[in-house]
Amino acid sequence: MKHKYFRLITYYLEHLIFPIVFMVFAVMMARSFIEGIAIVRNLDLIGVSQLIRYVFLFFFNLLIAYFLFMTKSGTKVYPNRYSEVLVPILATFWFFSYSLVEMIPYNINQLFVPSSLLNFMIPLGVLVNLIGHSLAIAGVLSLRQSFGIVTKVNEIVTTGLYGLVRHPIYFGYLVMTVGFILMTPRVIHGIVYAMAVLLQIWRAKIEESKLAASSDQYKIYMKKVPFLVPDFKKLLFRRD
Repeated sequence: MKHKYFRLITYYLEHLIFPIVFMVFAVMMARSFIEGIAIVRNLDLIGVSQLIRYVFLFFFNLLIAYFLFMTKSGTKVYPNRYSEVLVPILATFWFFSYSLVEMIPYNINQLFVPSSLLNFMIPLGVLVNLIGHSLAIAGVLSLRQSFGIVTKVNEIVTTGLYGLVRHPIYFGYLVMTVGFILMTPRVIHGIVYAMAVLLQIWRAKIEESKLAASSDQYKIYMKKVPFLVPDFKKLLFRRD
């Protein structure tokens, strides 16, 4: 009975509610982009980068909505604990707090680096942030119909980006977060970003526990491929 209950929750969340939510996000990003274009002549580097981010986020949200809506079969193991549903949802929608932090006055939300460094850090942060968006989109494309929000077991993907790191989407989020910190190196921003990273790590650990419990193949994969950050030394110096 409990298994059926979680199966119904998963179905309605991922095939009905979440696709609608992400479609709404995509529309919001398109609207923000159009509004930004109207004042593009008055935008600085951060403004232009924000427009680019709107484009990335538009396609990212569309991809998520599409794959969630289209993935109607193939799930082998469904959630059986509330943490397998609630933690992924919290980690996914934590980015709302980024917008709330922007409302805090700067005299309260102090810089934790000298202001003289901002001219260097902000352009670098913009570039890093966009790289993170690209990695997250590429990770979703690698998973395709195995993509999901709540913790369940679909067809396990170990190729492409998943051959370099076990959680390339979360690695993309991590890179995005580094970009955000460089762009807005303020105390409360830093706390919010740190919590975002911790939530993604918690989420990844829950996912891996479920995958490893249901697949010996995944246990072997865990021993061969890094957890959250690729082994760049191996990538740079590997011999073909």
